[in-house]
Amino acid sequence: MINNTTWISGGRVRLHSVTTDKFKMSRFSINLITKSDKINTPLTKLMLAVMLRGSQRYPTVTAINKALDEQYGAAVTLRTTTVGDKSIHKISCKLLKESFVFDGDNSAILENVMGILSDILFSPLKDEKGLLLSNYVESEKRIAIDAINSKINDPKAYASEQCSRYMFEGSEYEVVADGNEELINSFTAEQITERFKAFFSECIVECYYVGDKPHSEVEELVEKYFPFSGKNTNVPVYGEHAFKSDKQDACYIEDEGDVSQGRLVLGYRCNTVLSDKDYYPMALFNEIFGGSSVSKLFLNVREKKSLCYYCYSSFHTSTGTLKVGCGIDPAKKDDALCEIDRQLDAMKRGDITDEEIQTAKHTLISGVRQIKDSPASIEAFMLRRLLANVDEGPEECSERIDNVSKEDIILAASKVELDTVYFMNGCNEYEEGGEDE
Repeated sequence: MINNTTWISGGRVRLHSVTTDKFKMSRFSINLITKSDKINTPLTKLMLAVMLRGSQRYPTVTAINKALDEQYGAAVTLRTTTVGDKSIHKISCKLLKESFVFDGDNSAILENVMGILSDILFSPLKDEKGLLLSNYVESEKRIAIDAINSKINDPKAYASEQCSRYMFEGSEYEVVADGNEELINSFTAEQITERFKAFFSECIVECYYVGDKPHSEVEELVEKYFPFSGKNTNVPVYGEHAFKSDKQDACYIEDEGDVSQGRLVLGYRCNTVLSDKDYYPMALFNEIFGGSSVSKLFLNVREKKSLCYYCYSSFHTSTGTLKVGCGIDPAKKDDALCEIDRQLDAMKRGDITDEEIQTAKHTLISGVRQIKDSPASIEAFMLRRLLANVDEGPEECSERIDNVSKEDIILAASKVELDTVYFMNGCNEYEEGGEDE
């Protein structure tokens, strides 16, 4: 694979390409990156959803989909996420490699799809007042609110999000990309149109292409179809730092939920982000602690003690935090908390076997090797390291994982501090395994 990077449009757009003939499908994406903001992040997400409903050339979703179908079923998706203190609005396209088209068909799939995207981004459909269409705005608002309200239907994910909300409250990491129902309801077509006028001069534009076309050819197409102009203002600085807190003691929050199985989530500060030298020791700590079905949490809290239905830990590298989540009988909450704490103390004391370390290394290195198996994974790997201001490839990752010592893992464990405990107490009678897990 060949990786190239060039600035385009006078430094407003950067193209990253990986030239490979490995895949039948190519991938092109536009990542519009800004500082996270409680109002502007969900407003921008809504604005882009409205724009994807219709443009001057393709005035309806049906027209857009028909045009994409004519490009051998090309697919376009929009996703907004927050990574640390940055918001990423990603418009991605999945395309058939042009060498697979019918003989005699000279269709330029990548160029044609770029043309469709260009019309959507630079020629949105407006009414006689110059506003983005109010009926599209109201429709997307309803969709956004339904998505917000549906989160409660996944208690596991909802509890994890609530723990993050309380943990990050008042910090630069508290922004939720979806916003809330009250905020979404308050947005008007006028606000969304004003956001459209300002947004493209504020954001950093990072384009990615993974496919068989040479970099120079993709560069010409990006310059032709995405003429972002103006100067970047209010742009985020690439690089990350861990979440800090002035709390002397962990805070405890308990909510009632319409669930029979209690949901317990513990948020920890681990003071390590992707660019830190102890990132890989912390990643291995997480894998051994609760990242797999042979982890200490799974084998002890779930299997030996039978204190929960599931128990796992996850390391959030952009904020330098770690979360432990489990589904429990509410009556076993205190016992579960004690056992989780006991397993953390065991790792801090160095109660880690060579077998556990080797198994964790094998798992993480296998995951790194799988990055090359899909265009989306390749892009995600590159973008994540760009945001963290880290220059490394998959081979370097594997080598750094393999070089981590037991002492490195113990030192990483010593940095883990409990910050927030969130518990959703079920108001229904508990039934073992009574909900989807």
